[in-house]
Amino acid sequence: MNPSLNVLENEVMRLFTEGDSPEMVVLREQWQQCWAHGRRYTGVGFRIDFRIPRNCRRLDKLSVELDDVSGEVPGLDDDVNFLLFIRHGAIARLEGCAWTGSWLPPSEPCRVHYNLHVGRPGAWAIRNNMGERQWSYVELVLGGR
Repeated sequence: MNPSLNVLENEVMRLFTEGDSPEMVVLREQWQQCWAHGRRYTGVGFRIDFRIPRNCRRLDKLSVELDDVSGEVPGLDDDVNFLLFIRHGAIARLEGCAWTGSWLPPSEPCRVHYNLHVGRPGAWAIRNNMGERQWSYVELVLGGR
C-alpha cells in the first residue's frame, strides 16, 4: 500500500507489480515508497506522475509500458484500461482511461483484472477470466530479462 494513492490506484499498482521476478520486486519497492505528484483527472480517466526516492533501486535504463491491467466500472459498456509507464528503470506514471463514456475515478467501485494479450505488446487484449497474469507477455515487455 502507498498512502499517497487511493484504494483503486493501490489495487491497480498491486496487480502491475505482482510477482516474484527480480523486476517485479524492484517495481513493488518503488510503488511502496513513491509519492503521487501531479494527479490529473481528464473526464475519461486519470493520470498520476510519480516521484521515486533516490535511494530506491532501479531497473537499469528500462523504459517500457505495461498494459495488462483493466477494470470494470458500473455504468460503462467497456472496461477501463490502465497503463503503467516505466522510465529509466523507475515507475513514472499511471494512467486509467475509459474508451466509451466519461469516468471520474474513484467515485464508483471498480473491479480490476489482468488482460490476455494477443500478439505483440500493445496489441489487442481481452479480459483474462482465469485471474492469472500472462507472464510470457510481461517477460516480452521487460525485454526477456
